[in-house]
Parts: sequence; C-alpha cells; structure tokens
Amino acid sequence: MSVELILDRTKIDNAIRKLGSRYSITANEVIKDQHRLYTEDMMAGTPPHTLAIGRAAVAKDINKIFIPLDKQNVIDYYAENFGTKPKGVGAKVRKGVKNLEAQGVIFNWNGDQARMKGLHQKYRTGPEKGVRYKSRDVTIGNLKFGTGMYVPKGALNRYIKLAQKSVGKLKAGWVPAALRLGSKIPGWVMKQASKNGTFIDGLSKNSSQSFMTSIDNVPWAQKKLKSVEVWATRKRQKALEKHMDRALEIVAKRWSASANG
Repeated sequence: MSVELILDRTKIDNAIRKLGSRYSITANEVIKDQHRLYTEDMMAGTPPHTLAIGRAAVAKDINKIFIPLDKQNVIDYYAENFGTKPKGVGAKVRKGVKNLEAQGVIFNWNGDQARMKGLHQKYRTGPEKGVRYKSRDVTIGNLKFGTGMYVPKGALNRYIKLAQKSVGKLKAGWVPAALRLGSKIPGWVMKQASKNGTFIDGLSKNSSQSFMTSIDNVPWAQKKLKSVEVWATRKRQKALEKHMDRALEIVAKRWSASANG
C-alpha cells in the first residue's frame, strides 16, 4: 500500500510567502512534517489499537474452529454406542467416531500442529477478514458435539500463543517511515519490524517535485487499510485547509529554534 501526502501547493506556497519574512522555512520542511503526521495517523489507525486487543482477536478467531478435547466425552460416547468403555482413546476409539468426523466433528488426539494449521488456513478468508466459520451442533445419542477440531487443551493454548506472536505485523509496515521521520513506535510493534515496510524520501532542491512515500508491504494491507488511508488523507487535508497558517508557524518555530540552538 503506497501512501503519499498530497498537498495543495497553491495554499502552501501562499502560506510560506506570508511567513517568509519571519522564519526560514521551505516547502520541503512542510512536506516532511506533514508526512510525519500522516504516517503517525496511518499507524494509529491500523489495527489493532493495542497488543491486548490484537491478542484477544487472534484467540477469538482460533476458538471458532478449535475445541478443547474432553476425552471423557469421547469415551462415554463410545460406551453408549458400542457397549464397552475402551481403556484409552487411541485408534480403536478413533474408528468408532468416524460417524462424527463425517459430520465435521474432527478429533486431533495428539494436538498435531500441522493439522491445526491446515484447518485454520482452510477457514481463513485472508488475514484482512480473519476466520469465517460458525460451529454447528451434532447430536448422537445423548451426547452433543460441536463441529470443528477437538484438540488437547495444552496444544490449543500453544497454537494460540504461536499465532499471537504475529500481532502488530500490519502496523509494522509504517515503522521504516516512522523511524526516518522521528515518530514514536510502540515496543510491541517494533518487534514485528523487518521487511514489512518501505520509506521513499523524494525531497529535492526543486520543491515542486518533492515527495515522500510510505509503503506497507504486508500482503493484505491494500484491502485492510483502504479506509484508514481515506481517513488519514482527509484528516491531513482538513487540518491544512483550516489551520494552514498556524500549522506552518508551529513548524517554522521548531525549525528556527533548532537552527538557532
């Protein structure tokens, strides 16, 4: 996703001329400052808003598909339908519950992570949409099961924690730009910073040709962040239209103080 700050150059040039006699400020400085604010807006608007919210969303999605395995329920089912209670829940019991599996009740006795990942990806319509799966009840005899994959509770918890390690990846697409522009970045987002984003500094001596571009390289950024981009663009443009003189003066004072310091 490419994010470029597009400014109304006529308004900017007029405002710069007004301040020209009082401060040393250039269009490039305005572009840089506004792109920093724009990048901060994009990072703030990119979900999740907090690490806790992100982790909770991941767990909620995964729990739509996976169910903690209650081995006693399986043993009771086997006893009720086949007349005896097995000593364990191995191959013999697995054979006895084929009817359940045919209806979408899957048993992953050992908590095989590869099988879990396969089912997870099957119902994942893309990270930008999360999981689309709704369990339904399957009743056999006096026992009721929900469709999905039954796995040992420990394996389910491990799988959730592993998936939660990716929380913040989408936000991290703005890290390269934020670092170059001097913005603050939450620690949990920095942990995801790798090759998820790109920053292009196109400032030139000819300010009319200057530009800056931030790119979120996460594959699902285009779909997930379109509304955020619209919001951030309108926010920056509205701020410039309503408070151009004041915004430029603040920037000018900061640069002037820096230069004199």
